Amino acid sequence: AVALARIAAVVSPTVPYTTLLPAFLLGGLGMGLTFSPLSAAVMHGLAEARQGQASSTYNTLRELGGVFGIAILGAIFQHIVTGPTLFLTGFQTTLTIGAIILGGGTLLAFVLPGAVQVTEGAPAHAAEVAA
Repeated sequence: AVALARIAAVVSPTVPYTTLLPAFLLGGLGMGLTFSPLSAAVMHGLAEARQGQASSTYNTLRELGGVFGIAILGAIFQHIVTGPTLFLTGFQTTLTIGAIILGGGTLLAFVLPGAVQVTEGAPAHAAEVAA
């Protein structure tokens, strides 16, 4: 979210690449620190027989999120840019909306309930049944 907001704030037709580089590095670092722990969280506590299903479902949903995210932001960009003079405005607005969506998702992750501890090899719903 911070990387997208930073790019939206500094982008111009003459912006040097070195000005954008910190935001690109921050975005890559953020994705690296997000996707790996998410994969581990999906796989944690599942019986071995269910790990393939969990992995494929997680990856499918992650890919669909990326596809729909790009499609929605692309539609917003296309709606704003009705001529070549509005390209920069559309680009900045689209990046700002993307940053807001990512920031909202981050805040939502903090208010969601924590993970349920499940013993190794037990069905995922066993902890809920025991409670």
